[in-house]
Amino acid sequence: MRKAHGILLMPFARIGGRMIFPPPVTTRVQTDGSFTSAAARVSANITTRDQTTYRLAATAKAGDSTETEWVSVYYGLQQALQKDQDAIELENDNLSVINGLIHQTTPLRASYARHYRTHILRLANESAWTGIRWIPRHLNTADDILRGKGKS
Repeated sequence: MRKAHGILLMPFARIGGRMIFPPPVTTRVQTDGSFTSAAARVSANITTRDQTTYRLAATAKAGDSTETEWVSVYYGLQQALQKDQDAIELENDNLSVINGLIHQTTPLRASYARHYRTHILRLANESAWTGIRWIPRHLNTADDILRGKGKS
């Protein structure tokens, strides 16, 4: 994992789960989306509690780049839960998506954003604890998956 030289990252904001505070050991899930006229793709870099890493990518149905970011968070959370990880720290580099999930009563203009927020929060509530935070793009290893770069 890359080190954040000179960058102070914010703590994770809880968005769901049965626990109020995170357990001492969690799963880190970094997500990213990519949109071109040819295809929409999402990726998730999942590092489990036992330090197993999964580098996943999939095609997605999306109409723009912001929608792919929403889909990527949903995809990453879904994949972590399918791998029996229930204490999850989500990271993404799209501030509007992060704000839309942290501030759950803030109205969202795009119908897809409302749709994915509902589904992400529903999945988060199936976990023991799920939190989210923004990270700078250069720290997002899920971006490397979409760019075809090797391990970071």
